[in-house]
Amino acid sequence: AVVTPLGSFHLDLSNTIDVEKEKARLSKEIEKLQGILKGIESKLSNASFVNNAPVQVVEGARAQQEDNRSKLEQLQSLLRSLGES
Repeated sequence: AVVTPLGSFHLDLSNTIDVEKEKARLSKEIEKLQGILKGIESKLSNASFVNNAPVQVVEGARAQQEDNRSKLEQLQSLLRSLGES
């Protein structure tokens, strides 16, 4: 499966991929996104940042947060579909 801004695309490659490697790859991507989200959430929870940064910057951070949350949910769903809870 591939996650893009347009959605996720699924191909049945169960006979041609190494499921364990794909689980590891997805886990690594999930970990990376969780770190990115933690940084964004930290920034947005800082009242000084929210109050002093230009509105466009704060809105951009919120948009990034939402986009990354969506990607994270999709990756977690893909991982679950491979048998990982």
